[in-house]
Amino acid sequence: MPDLLDRIYCSEQIHIPPTFPYIMKLYCKAAIRTQPYDLLKWSAAYFRALANGEEPPVKERIEFPPYDSPSGLTPGYIKMLINQFGKDPETMISAQTLFKKWSDVSLQEMLLIKLIALLGAVTSINWVQFVGVCAGFISNTLSQTMILICELFTEEPEGGMATIPFCNFKKNITNFFI
Repeated sequence: MPDLLDRIYCSEQIHIPPTFPYIMKLYCKAAIRTQPYDLLKWSAAYFRALANGEEPPVKERIEFPPYDSPSGLTPGYIKMLINQFGKDPETMISAQTLFKKWSDVSLQEMLLIKLIALLGAVTSINWVQFVGVCAGFISNTLSQTMILICELFTEEPEGGMATIPFCNFKKNITNFFI
């Protein structure tokens, strides 16, 4: 029997039976795209978000090749959090809310504590500054960090130019470095 790791599947090869209820089809596709570290915890968060009318913790697409990060934090997870909290540079979130969303996708809580400590925040966190710290954490250089930030905040489709309006770029840069 060939090694299952040698097989590469694309979305067209993954067939979900047509008899599945629609919500289960969406759930299966979301689980395949997100590849959560803890499927049970992620599933509970997914259905809780749907029940509350919130954005579920789902990556926009599967990250391939898999992003190599010892912390488990990837651009896909940062983008997923941006989809949940928004892109407004004035957004402030509570540490408790961030801890909940962070643990829903089974990311390391010690990493979150370190990232919040870098911001000097205790209870209220500037969301865009937090995204900047996360991007800096998984990037090797400042230029890679800036490119990643533009990719995270762009409205363009993935794979295209990661452009953002200059006024947003200026606000984001001001938030990151001040």
